[in-house]
Amino acid sequence: IAKELGQADLGDPRRSARLEQVAERLLVRPGVSLPRAMGDEAALEAAYRFLGNHDVELAAILAPHVAATAERVCAEGTAYCISDTTEFRFGGVGREGLGPSQGGGRGFLSHIGLAVAADGSRLPLGVLSLENIVRPEEPKGRRKTKKSRGAADSESLKWERGVLAAEKALGGRASLIHLMDREADIYAHLAKMTARSIRFVARVAQNR
Repeated sequence: IAKELGQADLGDPRRSARLEQVAERLLVRPGVSLPRAMGDEAALEAAYRFLGNHDVELAAILAPHVAATAERVCAEGTAYCISDTTEFRFGGVGREGLGPSQGGGRGFLSHIGLAVAADGSRLPLGVLSLENIVRPEEPKGRRKTKKSRGAADSESLKWERGVLAAEKALGGRASLIHLMDREADIYAHLAKMTARSIRFVARVAQNR
């Protein structure tokens, strides 16, 4: 993974080299904080500068990994694409770019499509889609407005966007079976996948 991420085109070869260095250290100690993973002050400061650079974008970081994941899926012929949403919460005050989290606090959602071998080994093949979502602020003491309901509807479209992004990454060269939990039981979403002959398994939430 570090090798794949290090090939990202970030507009400057030094940024690509820094990404590979950060990824390698995180791979060694994935369960610890960034300061502990980086190991020393110089490496930590370099990581902070890298992550704070507005020219470094998520899509560019992931592009070579998604391409390599697609090649591994093509080698398999058929794979599962397991989609789910993870919520990231952060403490403290004054953090920019975050929105309200479920149950209080501040954070964002990350909707991820992970490719897994369908031959019984359940071998992870890599990420095929990833979308970060920041929920809009809700006016305090007010009922939900048409605008806020629209934002919620837009968030539900993450399932459709994720499926289409994963399919686009393969370009029809292999077959995916999309696995989704009951949050994805949205009639319009299921109907569109059926119309496009996209294979899927979704846990039902509604009595249809």
